[in-house]
Amino acid sequence: MRRVLYITARADYGGGPEHLFQLIKGLHNRGYKIFVAAPKDEPYWHKYSSIIGQTSLFEIPHRRFSIFKVFQLIQFIRANNIEFVHSHGKGAGLYSRIIRMLYPSVKIIHTLHGVHYQEYGRLTKILYFYLERFLSTFTDKFINVSMGEQQQALKLGFYQRNRSVVIHNGVNIERNVLHNRNIIGLSDQDFVVVNISRFDYQKNIKMIIQIAEKLIKKTRIKFLLVGDGPDKAELEKYAKDNGLNNIIFAGFQADVSHFLNKADIYLSTSRWEGLPLAIIESLAVGTPVIASDVVGNNEAVEHEISGLLFPLDRLDIAVEYILYMFIDDRIRASYSDRALKAYNKHFRLDKMISNTRNLYKNL
Repeated sequence: MRRVLYITARADYGGGPEHLFQLIKGLHNRGYKIFVAAPKDEPYWHKYSSIIGQTSLFEIPHRRFSIFKVFQLIQFIRANNIEFVHSHGKGAGLYSRIIRMLYPSVKIIHTLHGVHYQEYGRLTKILYFYLERFLSTFTDKFINVSMGEQQQALKLGFYQRNRSVVIHNGVNIERNVLHNRNIIGLSDQDFVVVNISRFDYQKNIKMIIQIAEKLIKKTRIKFLLVGDGPDKAELEKYAKDNGLNNIIFAGFQADVSHFLNKADIYLSTSRWEGLPLAIIESLAVGTPVIASDVVGNNEAVEHEISGLLFPLDRLDIAVEYILYMFIDDRIRASYSDRALKAYNKHFRLDKMISNTRNLYKNL
């Protein structure tokens, strides 16, 4: 049985920790003994423990690097005869590659989960690019969650193509068309546009508020916003001050599947993505997607096949697409069928697990 250590700098709610959780469930005791280094955040610290046991967990700080923890991790790797380390995201990647510098016998796989630098200042960007190029020399294989992410990384010189593979994110979510909308203030007559995101710069929720403002006179169209984050209070105040009663702020929710099942369409206005789980989950339940045409989104959604893509700076086109779906149930039903087909072809969880296992076998 091969022994692998996963490293993640987050274990709170989010797509990255959920991705890792599904990977652990799919591989543990199926030819692999799994260990995890993660912050002691909930809910995923507890979820990881429920599968692999407390003794297979190693605590690291939440999104903060500690050289002291690096030396402890090397001892942990030696004590447990760990063969390779698979890190997820920037912070975890710093740990894994420094471990390789100090302990060359361990192999390193790194999943980027998006090339995120858009908020950085000029100097920080330069430092980040040079750091990633340097760390790549201590990495055996890179996993990209989308082709767009791989192209970005290649263009920035993070690695050579022959050292990277693309393995799409996969999800497993149950479709249920019988969910009761009344429990969240919606009726069966409402046309529900849902978004499930952090309220921050990347997710660009302000644009959804602006779209809702444009559609305020279409009283059947309701916007259901699920999530929390630094921008939420400001956006709630704006909606209240401007009488936008077509927006429901549902707040943070541990289980989002029933919100996706309630929706008529899923709307993403993100400025960038890796490969967004919420969009893939929408496809899995047959909810058509309207999304900004950015890296990640434009790989999860095939324009005019499984959904519709609009230029990030064209709010008017996003409004037009929502009305297009709203006016004709047959069009929406057609997109729903094709969304399910796209999910089954590209984004099934068992396919992600199988592709990851094959990569490990060839390492």
